[in-house]
Amino acid sequence: AIYSNFMRIFRLRKIILESGAPVVMGFIAPTNILLVISTLFLDVKIILSERNDPSRQSFGFYWDTLRRWLYRKADLVTANSSIAIKTLVQWVPNTRLALVMNPLVKPAMIKPIQFNGPTVLAVGRLHPQKAYDVLLDAMLLFLSDYPNWKLVVLGEGVEHQKLEEQARCLGISGNVQLRGPVDDPWPYYEGADVFVMPSRHEGTPNALIEAMSCGLPVVISEACSQAMGCVEPEKSCLLVAIESHSELALALNRLAENPDLRNMLGDNAKSVVEKFEMSRVRKAWESHLGLIEISHD
Repeated sequence: AIYSNFMRIFRLRKIILESGAPVVMGFIAPTNILLVISTLFLDVKIILSERNDPSRQSFGFYWDTLRRWLYRKADLVTANSSIAIKTLVQWVPNTRLALVMNPLVKPAMIKPIQFNGPTVLAVGRLHPQKAYDVLLDAMLLFLSDYPNWKLVVLGEGVEHQKLEEQARCLGISGNVQLRGPVDDPWPYYEGADVFVMPSRHEGTPNALIEAMSCGLPVVISEACSQAMGCVEPEKSCLLVAIESHSELALALNRLAENPDLRNMLGDNAKSVVEKFEMSRVRKAWESHLGLIEISHD
């Protein structure tokens, strides 16, 4: 592993030198760390970007230590959530931090997928961070009152078999579909009735932004609310405690029994995500890049 990372640093440095670029950018902690090391003593400006909550997303002791030491060498560190900024300010001067949201890129035409009955949709990798184990426990309670509803999960990951086994043990396999990754999730957003994200921690999740842009009523954990910083409980989302399958089940019950509530939350969700439109996010990036290049010149 040490040899492989050394070779990555060597190749990165070679490419940066050959490119002659005045500014280099990295995304996600291990790549950011390798980038900083590969640019030592080079006349380039460095922008790093965190895509999750660094206080919760660990890459192991050595990577985490290097992140705290080396991020301060960057000319700018961006994050896509206010909660990440609160962590980064412990390592990086506030003057070199910037909040830049994820862009929303929505197709002009979307043909909704036709589900077999009312459907709860979840989108994301099958990883402990996403708390799908909590979601399955909630579905057991929810389905006792609304047995005709389905749960469809898009994504793949290390917990696939574990979640399938959990669904079997709970006796809800017939109502749960782990469909794996899909090339185009937009028809699923348009065809579903409710979107749920019970994560244990988050950056600013693209799937949540996409679902809200389609007018889906969303149920999210407090971790998602902290990351987004722009949703209002009972107005643009239903908010539940992290790890609470009972609160999650209750929120799903409320939406299943109240179409007016679903419509209200969905309509308000659309207006919330306007700040993520590509044109606005592009301007933010161009502004930060312009300042970096001007200072370089």
